[in-house]
Amino acid sequence: GEDDNAWFFEVIIAFLRSPRWRAPVMSFLDEHCICFDNEEENKLEFTKIHKDFKEMVEKLLEELMTELGVTEEQFYGACEAAKNNPNHKKIVA
Repeated sequence: GEDDNAWFFEVIIAFLRSPRWRAPVMSFLDEHCICFDNEEENKLEFTKIHKDFKEMVEKLLEELMTELGVTEEQFYGACEAAKNNPNHKKIVA
C-alpha cells in the first residue's frame, strides 16, 4: 500500500544520502569532469561516459533492491507514489 511505499521511499532516500551511493558517484564525477568543458557541442565520448554512469547507477540500485528483497516494479512504484507526496515531490520531480 501507500504506507509501504512511503517507508520504502525513505529507505531509498537514506541510501542516496549514504557514502555507499555518494562515494562511487562522486568518484565517477571527479574522474570524468575533465571531459566536460563549456562547449555546447555533444562530444562522442559523452555517450560512453553516460553509458558507464548509467550502468554504475543501475548496479548500485540493483544491489539495494536485492538486499531489501524488492522487485524493480516495487522500486519504481515507490518512486512513482512519492511524486504525489508533497514531502517527497521535490526529490523525485
